[in-house]
Amino acid sequence: MSFREIRKFGETLKLLGYPRIVSVESFRKPNFELVADILYWLVQRHDPSSEVSDDIATEAARIQFLKSIAELFQVKLHIKLNCKKLYQADGLACQELLKVASVLKDAVTMRSEAAAETAAEEVRGFDTKAARTMATELTTEGSRLLELLDGEISHAEERQIVVTRPQDTARLEGSLQALVRALKQEGVHISEAHAAALTDVESLKSKIEHKKTQLERTAKRLKALEVTRPAHQDEFEELEAELSRQYSAYLENFRNLEYLEHIMRRYTEYEERLIAEQENQLRLLRDRLRKDDLAHLNDRPDDEGPDTGAPPAARPDPMKMHGGYAAYIQSVNQQQQQQKPRAQASQPPQQPG
Repeated sequence: MSFREIRKFGETLKLLGYPRIVSVESFRKPNFELVADILYWLVQRHDPSSEVSDDIATEAARIQFLKSIAELFQVKLHIKLNCKKLYQADGLACQELLKVASVLKDAVTMRSEAAAETAAEEVRGFDTKAARTMATELTTEGSRLLELLDGEISHAEERQIVVTRPQDTARLEGSLQALVRALKQEGVHISEAHAAALTDVESLKSKIEHKKTQLERTAKRLKALEVTRPAHQDEFEELEAELSRQYSAYLENFRNLEYLEHIMRRYTEYEERLIAEQENQLRLLRDRLRKDDLAHLNDRPDDEGPDTGAPPAARPDPMKMHGGYAAYIQSVNQQQQQQKPRAQASQPPQQPG
């Protein structure tokens, strides 16, 4: 057996609460007394009520001790121990002892974990409101009990008087007869209620039978209606098919109309954009011509000629100038009117989907 396994066995025994210290040196030489003590302690740790003889004075007693221990662990823990290795009382025996110690260690660990989980659940499930209510009830009941105990002296005297007083047979008989009459009256009421309940049951049964008959009649009528074809069913089906066709045509026309309106809106926007561009060009042209006229008017010669006696220069004719301006404006408008159909032809409308 390795050093690690021996150390693990020692730690396991320490965890289980074994009183003696088990180290690596404990199994370096055969030590049957230590092995027997550990086995006996493990048996008592598992089941304190187990009766196992701890006599290991002779060889036969040791063999019997090991056999009884191995049989007990085989039956209760389903652990098979090698008695030969245990009898050697060395590292191999420690390996056999570790089987039992590991099972007990797992059991202790599981129980501690379960206890921790239970405690945590109790803490989580603690209802503060219920605890406060219970404390209030305990206080109230305690004060009430104290009041009752305070009045026990007077009550005890009255109780003793009633107990020692001789029994009044006539009054007791009258009380019993009154109870009997009350019970008989209650029995009569119960009998009447039972009879009324039976009547209600019969009435309900008759109603149920009537409803069943109506249900059967209605089911037969429904089956007959399902089999029989209505008089106007064919016409209804034809009209339904025609309605479906008309609705399909309506949807197609509606889509086409929406598409055409969309194309119309696009054409309108395009025309508005062209008109705006033309007006902008005309405005720029007017401004430029106005500037040219002003410049021409500023650069003309004076009315009086020089001293040489030459005739004055001819003044430009405003009518001719405006006539040329109007002709120029008309030619620009004609060119733009010719460009407009070309631009519309360059953007063909899309086909409806």
